[in-house]
Amino acid sequence: SRQAMSLVLASPFSLGVNSMIVPGSGGKAFAEKMPGVTGPFGFFDPLGLTPDSEAELLQYREAELTHGRVAMVGALGYLVQSHFTPMFDVANEPVIRHLDIVLQSSLGQGAGATLFGAI
Repeated sequence: SRQAMSLVLASPFSLGVNSMIVPGSGGKAFAEKMPGVTGPFGFFDPLGLTPDSEAELLQYREAELTHGRVAMVGALGYLVQSHFTPMFDVANEPVIRHLDIVLQSSLGQGAGATLFGAI
C-alpha cells in the first residue's frame, strides 16, 4: 500500500521527534528524546554541555552536520589529489611533497604567484 511505503521512506526525524517533544521544553529534555539516544548508555552528556534552549540545540546540531560534511569533502579532496595530477608529474611521490615539486616548475610558480596575488 502507498501509506506503508511512505512510512518506510519517510525520514526518522519527521516521524518521531516532533510528536514526542513538548514545544518550548528545555534543551536537555529535547535532546533526551532525539533519535540516536539508545541503550546501554542512553543520553550521554557527562560534561553537561547541552544548551538550555531547544533552538540553540538545533543550531548546534545543524552546525555539527555541516562541519561533518565539509570534513568528508576535505577527505575526498585529499584522496583525489593524491591520485589525480593532470598538469604536474608527481606520480610516485608522497602527497606531502606534491606542493614542493609543483613549485619547482615554472608553471607551478606562475600559478602560485597568481594565487598569492588573488589573496
